[in-house]
Amino acid sequence: MTAGRKRHTRTTPKHVDIIKLPPGVWFQASSAGRWVITQRDEYNRIHNRRLCGPTATLAEIWQAFENLKKTAATTFLKLSNEYQQTLMFRELSPLTQRDYLYCHQSIAGRQTTSGKLGDLPIKNWTRGLVRKFRDKRGEESKSRANKELSYIKLLLNWAVEYEKIPENPANGISKLKVPPRQHYAEDRDYYFLLEVAKKSGYNYMPYAMELAYLCRMRLIEVLDFTDANEIPDGLVINRRKNSKTNITEWEPRLKQIWDELKKRRNQILTERKQPSAISPQPTPFIYQQQPAIN
Repeated sequence: MTAGRKRHTRTTPKHVDIIKLPPGVWFQASSAGRWVITQRDEYNRIHNRRLCGPTATLAEIWQAFENLKKTAATTFLKLSNEYQQTLMFRELSPLTQRDYLYCHQSIAGRQTTSGKLGDLPIKNWTRGLVRKFRDKRGEESKSRANKELSYIKLLLNWAVEYEKIPENPANGISKLKVPPRQHYAEDRDYYFLLEVAKKSGYNYMPYAMELAYLCRMRLIEVLDFTDANEIPDGLVINRRKNSKTNITEWEPRLKQIWDELKKRRNQILTERKQPSAISPQPTPFIYQQQPAIN
């Protein structure tokens, strides 16, 4: 039999009977000292893991050992919770974070013959399992199946990069084909996105949205606006992509948006101490206002 690591040194705390220690546990004397365990993970890789500090009693060491056994397996739920604590996740937009959290809940709560998918060790995940999940989820919603498959791939690629797992079993699994929806945005959809735009860091966005909506314009056409587009009867719309230039007549909502945007533009130029152009042609309407620095 090959000799194992010696579990007793002159620096081992005297209050612990080393004969009664859990298997693989020994005292590491570096720095202030700590009780650690040497073990192989589910991928047969050897790790030393801290259990507790040097003053722990034998009972506390055993309790830490039992707790470690319960959480040793690398599961989807464990990886997803760890990923959501990272800077990478926190830097995502709130909308993307909410979508990922929805994916997390849907995937982790999916029932399988072995229990919930979130509790199944990643070492037991296969390409076939991921494909089966995609197909079953696709029977409910193909678009959601594709989003959740993307989250699985992203999460497991992150886990591979940080050496938490050796490979990504979702690689090579393609998305389902989703036919384009013949759907026109309802008023509630538009006003919801308008509120999102108002809360974004792009403070010109709600004005651009309203002009594009009221004048049936592309975003690039909105960005082309200058003072020269304003005439007594309305706004001259210089269409792109070979469409004919036309005029959108004034109505109360359009006039209000235009006047607010003009006032906002002039205020920004004043704050920047930029002179107004003599000719209206080179004076754009869309400016990004720099956020105040506290």
